[in-house]
Amino acid sequence: MMISGEDVERICGIEAYATKAEGIGGVLKHKPEDFVVWEHLVNGLDAREEFEKPAPRPITSPYALYAARKKNLETLAAIKLLAEHLDVKISHIGACGIKDRRSISYMFLSAPTRKVVQSIDVCFGEKEFEVKLVRGVARPLSSRWLVANSFDIVISHTSMRDDALMEAFSRILSELGGAFPNFFGHQRFGITRPITHLVGKAILHGDYELAVRTLLFLSTRIEMGYNRERRVAAYQKWGRGEIAEFFKPNLRYEYIVARHLDLHGGDYLGALRRLPLRLKKLFIHAYASYIFNKALSRMLKEGVMLNEPEAGDIVGRLDRNGLLAGRVFQVHAGNLAACRRYASKGELGVFLPVVGYRTIIPRSGKGEIVREVLEEEGLELSLFACPSMPEARTPGEYRTPLTHFTGMEYQPTGYGVRVRFTLPRGSYATMLLREFMKPDSALAYSGRVKSKSIGV
Repeated sequence: MMISGEDVERICGIEAYATKAEGIGGVLKHKPEDFVVWEHLVNGLDAREEFEKPAPRPITSPYALYAARKKNLETLAAIKLLAEHLDVKISHIGACGIKDRRSISYMFLSAPTRKVVQSIDVCFGEKEFEVKLVRGVARPLSSRWLVANSFDIVISHTSMRDDALMEAFSRILSELGGAFPNFFGHQRFGITRPITHLVGKAILHGDYELAVRTLLFLSTRIEMGYNRERRVAAYQKWGRGEIAEFFKPNLRYEYIVARHLDLHGGDYLGALRRLPLRLKKLFIHAYASYIFNKALSRMLKEGVMLNEPEAGDIVGRLDRNGLLAGRVFQVHAGNLAACRRYASKGELGVFLPVVGYRTIIPRSGKGEIVREVLEEEGLELSLFACPSMPEARTPGEYRTPLTHFTGMEYQPTGYGVRVRFTLPRGSYATMLLREFMKPDSALAYSGRVKSKSIGV
């Protein structure tokens, strides 16, 4: 199997743009400092501000809230570091979501107060992780605490500069009209190794050996050479001896799976179930995200009016942050006019399913496209109940096909542009900037200008 850098987006189901103007090119995350993100909670707390504040008074609540700053570090690795310092299980650390590895990210984390620390400062190589205690809270963090993320990003190495760059940026901004396609971003799947959803697909279809082989051996020429070589070496010994040692020290999830197989032969399902719960859930959610992306791409190509309700659509009222307020409901002949009126005011939004075992497919043209994708994937919604791995099952959710951005500011930086904006939770900055950049390769989102092949 060979995948070029230009194919990464297609592999993730991202196949269309909302704008037609020529892109400015460029790359993101040329340096981790070029991509800064920080969280805003529903109670008004700002992770960047809280990180800079002095230490609080003693904590008496059952949970402690921490503000963390991570640089060039995966979110799950940051969570593991905090758990180790507090001597608690990884599952006891609460978080609002995943943040980009190659970035400077300010995020909130929570932990039980059986042990509390004022601060943590860890640095190994280019990776940094700092934590500061904020306050006590009554319950652990979850995604529902998050209301928005703010970004301060540099798009470097653009194909234009100065006035031409600003004109092109302004033209695309006008064409977007304050909203962009709400794709799940490359981070959900992996830019240099887009396999997360492929593992999830294999699990749902009951092919656990394929899931394991994909996780362990699917290798890319844009992955770090040392890691790629270890995957190849392990594959060459597959079925003829122990392979876990090939994945030490930093391919920890692969090591967990390989170690179980070294001890228990062909117990592929058991090996997968040894992985952290967050990762198992991510596999399944990533596959649902791929289906959402593929359906949304098809709607964009077919010119579907994404923000205008039609009979059979699923809609819901929006709060002031553009997030779902309450439950979704279906549009029918009797409420169609009212739904369109509220939608025109920004008080009601159209939603598409991120499929799961409880989601409802719209009885509309949009729903027909979702059904087409499910049929092409050979997928029944009941599979998301995941009976063989029930801890990873997902009932599904609903997501707007378009999402809005606020506070957009931009200024030239030579062969680049610095952009600041805020997005509601669950939306990806890379998917907004993609409309401006329109790069030749998705590798531009990881700081690379030229694409290379991916080989398995």
